[in-house]
Amino acid sequence: MDIALTKLQNGVRVLSVKRQDSMTATVMVLVKVGSRYEDPMHSGIAHFVEHMFFKGTEKRPTSKDIGMAIEKIGGSSNAFTGQDFTGYYIKVPKENFAVSIEILADMIKHGIFQQNEIDKERGVIIEEIRMYEDRPMSKVGSEWYKEYFGDSPLGRDIAGSIDTVSSFNKEHFHDFVNTHYVGDSILVVVSGGVSEQDATGLVKEHFSDVQKGERSKFEKYSREERTPAVKNLYKPIEQSHLLLGGYAHNRNYENRFVLELADAVLSKGFGSRLFQVIRDELGLAYYIYSSITSFEDVGVFKVGMGVENSKVAIAVEAVLKEMRAIISGEFDNDELERAKNYLLGNMVTDMEQSDDNAMWYGLQELLTDKFYTVEDVKNIIMGISKEDIVREMNTVIAGQNLLLASVTPHQSLPDGIADQLHI
Repeated sequence: MDIALTKLQNGVRVLSVKRQDSMTATVMVLVKVGSRYEDPMHSGIAHFVEHMFFKGTEKRPTSKDIGMAIEKIGGSSNAFTGQDFTGYYIKVPKENFAVSIEILADMIKHGIFQQNEIDKERGVIIEEIRMYEDRPMSKVGSEWYKEYFGDSPLGRDIAGSIDTVSSFNKEHFHDFVNTHYVGDSILVVVSGGVSEQDATGLVKEHFSDVQKGERSKFEKYSREERTPAVKNLYKPIEQSHLLLGGYAHNRNYENRFVLELADAVLSKGFGSRLFQVIRDELGLAYYIYSSITSFEDVGVFKVGMGVENSKVAIAVEAVLKEMRAIISGEFDNDELERAKNYLLGNMVTDMEQSDDNAMWYGLQELLTDKFYTVEDVKNIIMGISKEDIVREMNTVIAGQNLLLASVTPHQSLPDGIADQLHI
């Protein structure tokens, strides 16, 4: 795999990720803006803009025109908005990649934001918000972030609220795009069976007229002292959904791959400790997972599960026991070897696809201080010891006071749960 980075005069970066044997190509435009860049009155506009770029341009006035243009070249497309980035991509047979670059450039540079389309899409997004409100597994996540980060951008939903989404008009969209969609914030990734020369030349042709601008900034978050806490939301549902978590390191933390491996020991795959104990041995949950999510300034680790309504306290106690076991090194080398191979196996199989390659390398270039290839990560993971995991998990979990968010059919959780939430 050949990887090359070029920067155009207006600040737009071009990342070429060439894989000789790939029959596909993915063109992905990543922009360093997301919900963290919004003020409370405009919460959700980054996500709304992402939707609107598919609704029409001067050349392709309707969403059908855009969809037909993509599908006529055998393409599939999608987009996504996070807290600190937004992305758009088209995946095509490699011989059609040039057209996909032109289409994406047209969408991002020439969106027309017609008011009637804004009004229609507003309804779509409001229904999206309501959908997640009605999904307890999703709702417990938004409740955790809202309670943990409060009235900071990290505490607000990426999609915004019905009130804020209802307030946006055409001028809001133009102002947001003119402010944030500038050269210094844009990275175009071309991944798959395309040469660096072809990729860079066509991106230069279609993106050189993007305004250079100045990269936007967002409100940094400062860690606060915590006390053990429970936030329960009552809903008349058949299962209790729980999310337990606290702080982790930021995304540029030098030993972050040790934490990823520790997370794999804890919850990734059938052989992980949480799956074996919570699901197989105790039969407490159908779904159980843990994750580490990192931002530029802070990170969080979380454990989520859906359990029988009468067994909330038992499930929380069992999860805390497994977390403490990782901290104290109560796992063996077989578990460590399984986690290493599971993590690397999934990474390698994911990287068979040009869109996964674009995401892997593109987000590193857009968001992190140091660039890792797949081989780099394989070498790092294989060199991690049990002692490394114990040390790093002590830096993340030990001594923390945790937040437990829950969506349950109970008016309150059993007494004494909050007292357990200190590691």
